Amino acid sequence: MIESIIKNIDDAEYSVNELSSDMAVSRSQLHRKLAALTGFSTTNFIRMVRLEKAKDLLLANDGNISEIAYQCGFNSQSYFTKAFTEHFGKSPSQFLKNEDS
Repeated sequence: MIESIIKNIDDAEYSVNELSSDMAVSRSQLHRKLAALTGFSTTNFIRMVRLEKAKDLLLANDGNISEIAYQCGFNSQSYFTKAFTEHFGKSPSQFLKNEDS
């Protein structure tokens, strides 16, 4: 499942429908199984994988924050920053500053 998300990471339109199709299960069945295994909804799981990939790209210094946001399928840098901050407890720029020191 993570492989399918990573393969389509730069596609902002890749969502629950596409993932359920890739997994050959219905949306509701995917949601039930994923929630049981991870505690995350499918949408939140996809976002978490995108954010973890963004963190890896930031650590690798593989572009600026805006470029990485778009590479990981976020249409808006402000939404990316908000989601990143909620997930990791610090903004992408704060995260980079802490990694540099």
